[in-house]
Amino acid sequence: MQLIRILITHLVNYDRWFYPGIISLKIRYSRTTLGPLWETIAISIFIGFAGFLWSKIFKIDIQNFIPHLFCGMVIWKFYATVISSSSLTYVENAALIKSIKHEYITHNLKCVFRDFLIFLHNLPICFLVVFYFNGFNLNILYLFLVFPIVIISAFFISYILSLVCLRYRDLHYLIQSLMQLIFFFTPILWKPDQVESKVSLFIIKPNIIYHYVEIIRAPILGSPPPLLSLGATIIFMFFLLFFVNFLYKKYNNRIPYWL
Repeated sequence: MQLIRILITHLVNYDRWFYPGIISLKIRYSRTTLGPLWETIAISIFIGFAGFLWSKIFKIDIQNFIPHLFCGMVIWKFYATVISSSSLTYVENAALIKSIKHEYITHNLKCVFRDFLIFLHNLPICFLVVFYFNGFNLNILYLFLVFPIVIISAFFISYILSLVCLRYRDLHYLIQSLMQLIFFFTPILWKPDQVESKVSLFIIKPNIIYHYVEIIRAPILGSPPPLLSLGATIIFMFFLLFFVNFLYKKYNNRIPYWL
């Protein structure tokens, strides 16, 4: 595939997206003392208070619920940030795209790399919370297996949303609204075993974001990634690959004209 060859070339020449991603992160938190750690502090305070309150209101065992909530929120934050920032990636880089001829996927690589760095800043708080409540487990090593699936899928989603939202600008606001709705239908604030099996069949199982959350959350909490979630994410990743390759060949050259 043409896209795969170009992508491998850009991954080898990492200076095209690695350093711009670092600079983009520094610009976002310029003139602050803690920088990206503010993300970790904010999400920790919110989850700490909210988790304790909800565990008391819904009579849930705090030892199981707090790690579930912490991991779910941190992972959801990563996916939500990738989706939100990707919808404006080409719009925010319009001046560079219109003035210099280059491969536009470098902006998607930069976007995903920057958001993944922020995710890595937040991830240690999950390890600490799980270690405090449940102790250490070797299943956490499964993260090395699932992270490539997550990062590759995030790049494909970034390219799709960047292209589609560039062509149809209103979709950015629609996606923002849909993400708020999907959040409540994804087992983040609640656990899958709290709903009936029929509800799970129609709400949880078809939710691809749930499966992407679960392949990271399960190893952190001490279990191997569920085979259903692992299979669903791999199949979806290959579907995204073919779809992105189609979009790249047909519409990539039109990006400067849509700006």
